[in-house]
Amino acid sequence: MAKIGSMITAMLQLAVDKCVQYEGAGYHLILYAAALVLLFVIWRREKARADGYILGYALFILAIYICPVTAKIITKLCIGKSVYWRMFWLMPVTLVLAYIAAYLVSKMKRPLARGLLAVALMAVLALSGRFMFRTDVYTPAENKVKLSQIVVDVADLVTADADAHKEVPLKGLFDDGLLPYIRQYNGRIKMAYGRDALAGYDDYDSFEAFHDEDTTAEEMLAICRDEGCGYLVLEENNRFCPELDRFVQDGKEVRFAGAAWQYKVYALN
Repeated sequence: MAKIGSMITAMLQLAVDKCVQYEGAGYHLILYAAALVLLFVIWRREKARADGYILGYALFILAIYICPVTAKIITKLCIGKSVYWRMFWLMPVTLVLAYIAAYLVSKMKRPLARGLLAVALMAVLALSGRFMFRTDVYTPAENKVKLSQIVVDVADLVTADADAHKEVPLKGLFDDGLLPYIRQYNGRIKMAYGRDALAGYDDYDSFEAFHDEDTTAEEMLAICRDEGCGYLVLEENNRFCPELDRFVQDGKEVRFAGAAWQYKVYALN
């Protein structure tokens, strides 16, 4: 019973935390909650079937989101805890807000009153969040593929080396900063793990070893070979680099393939 109780508490806390995370500094979810209350009042008074359908669906999704049992199933089998806030995408926030706004405007008899109310409601909605195309979210594209030039140059370096050395598999274990982007640019490059490991969706022994302070560079090379990797791509300040550089000088089954920006590329012979 204690284990079940702790699970219920954890899932409820997750639901609250992700709600706060999704809401951010805005208040559109508060508007949504107020709109649902008003929709309930309208449905009770006018008995419109469409109102009942919209309200029923909204409450159904909300119940699934809050319920610890369904939350546990969804986070375990579907989307994971870190992105549980995506459940809000299933909620008819836009539909309900637009419906209530249209309902309120339609109840105004004079055209001027309708226009003023419509402008006021649009202002409230606009002020409920922040401007989407701001610099902390979007930055000017550096190239035609709209990825960091660092990613492009690193991927090109790895691919060119693999093309010149056919015996080296075009598969790599990449530093964390490159994980989400390498295969967006070049699908030929295979990876030991991707952003799913970084986000905690799946467990990878190689990922755990890479971040284990007790793992040596020699052990990391052995893990790369076991994974079928031909390349190990690291930031120049990575703790493995000094030892790998010594291996390169000693000709110890690893070759320095080159550097791009702050990343060093090691090829496994």
